[in-house]
Amino acid sequence: MSSSPRRVFHEVTIPEGASESEPINVGGAAVVGVYVTSPDWPEANIAFAVSMDGETYYLACEQDGSPAIVEGAIAGRAYVAPIAPLLASRFVKLIALDEAAVALAMDVEVTLTVVIAP
Repeated sequence: MSSSPRRVFHEVTIPEGASESEPINVGGAAVVGVYVTSPDWPEANIAFAVSMDGETYYLACEQDGSPAIVEGAIAGRAYVAPIAPLLASRFVKLIALDEAAVALAMDVEVTLTVVIAP
């Protein structure tokens, strides 16, 4: 009998007036999804900043150099994360972006749930 891989669900907060969540230590595991659990989440893109040391963060990008994003995320939905650009990280932050790819400050504190697979 085979067992399915274990998933870890990690809640993150983007504070009122901010556009980034606190970092998540994924320990080299893959971020595979994002649940937009906060009803106050505005329609926005979700980008990812990655770090090897928890100090210096880089915008996660696709092979062509474009940001790795979940486009047009709305409250009450779950999304598959752009997995490949997030595989080489130990720490991850979520960033709210408007449609012009500019950081979008939240009007209220919002929460998102990140799905991590070993």
